[in-house]
Amino acid sequence: MNSDYQHEILRRLHSLRHRKGKLLPFNPHLHWKIIVIVFVIGVVFVGLGEGYIFFEVKRGEESAPAPAREIVESIDETKLKQIIETFELKEQKLHRLQLEKPAHIDPSL
Repeated sequence: MNSDYQHEILRRLHSLRHRKGKLLPFNPHLHWKIIVIVFVIGVVFVGLGEGYIFFEVKRGEESAPAPAREIVESIDETKLKQIIETFELKEQKLHRLQLEKPAHIDPSL
């Protein structure tokens, strides 16, 4: 069934070149002209769309409301002191480990 479908597609494509019993020649200049025209039209549409978006964003930024003030929550000082102590202990431990010799020797050395 798949081959019948493919055969039908090929037959229709082949019949596009044959009109009223005449074999229509391929015209590469016409095809390139069509490709270039379609490309230029596409570029123009993309440019118009980008310009529209640009001006909409520009207009929107000028009329944007002023940002609301942020409310800063108070920080729990005891938690902050605990966190600072934790990092100081980690820093001391790292410094001590850098000064001491490692407990295990690397066998690859």
